[in-house]
Amino acid sequence: MIFEAEDRGILKDKMEQQCIAPTKLEIKVGAQVMLLRNQNGGLSGLVNGSIGKVIAFVNEPASNFRTGSDGKLLPSLNTPGELLPKVRFVVDQGVTRDMVVGREEWTLEMPDGEPLGARIQ
Repeated sequence: MIFEAEDRGILKDKMEQQCIAPTKLEIKVGAQVMLLRNQNGGLSGLVNGSIGKVIAFVNEPASNFRTGSDGKLLPSLNTPGELLPKVRFVVDQGVTRDMVVGREEWTLEMPDGEPLGARIQ
């Protein structure tokens, strides 16, 4: 499966250099992948750097969710019907956790919070 990033903003041409998420992500069942964001505040045991293995591509809601600064849920960044990777992570001493991984957003902002660019991947 190929997942293309969506970049926007006045610095959208700089996102390749400024963002850890790649412009083009090609993965398949069996691929080893790494999370680039803590999930559920790290309480789930899945944090930035957790490594897992893609076990399937599924048409299911993503397990990761986004919240605003006020703690309220934000809309999904995934396209309805989009196949998403289901990843199996080993979280602690052989205990596994399966997670349907959806898209995330990375932003570039001025110190005052003014948005300059964003990448969804």
